[in-house]
Amino acid sequence: MAEQYTNYNYFQPSQFKVRIERKRFGNLEFYCQRVVHPGLAVTGAPAPVSRLGTLAIPGDTLNYDELVMDVIIDEDFKGYSEIYSSLEQLTVARSNQGVDVPALGLLETDIYLSVMSSANNIIKQFKYVNAIPTSLGAINFEATVADTDVVTFPITFRIDSFEILTV
Repeated sequence: MAEQYTNYNYFQPSQFKVRIERKRFGNLEFYCQRVVHPGLAVTGAPAPVSRLGTLAIPGDTLNYDELVMDVIIDEDFKGYSEIYSSLEQLTVARSNQGVDVPALGLLETDIYLSVMSSANNIIKQFKYVNAIPTSLGAINFEATVADTDVVTFPITFRIDSFEILTV
């Protein structure tokens, strides 16, 4: 039976907190500016049906999009350096030990996104399982910027799945 809906407050997308393994990614947690929660799709398979041609049958596999974070660049480039070092370690480990070695385990970590209410209480949590950084985005250096805008860079993570946790 469905729950009775009683909360008519609208979600404010600016109230969130990210928690990630501090040893490797401590600065990402602190400087995370934006999180793009991944989409989810179920692929269907066409089944032949006489006189109709094909009929789409719901699939049995969930396909998760990538998790993307925009991180503020601090003056020492600490957050950027964390991801850069992690990607470098991954490629060095894989090239030294061969393709079949599960070097991805070196970087797998779970990421938690806590969604906050207007009173700064956690109302929902998402757990991104086995997140591995796969892309470190570009940084724009511009001499003609008039304001002192905050500069960010995107990081893309491949995830195995995500879970919605009860709080």
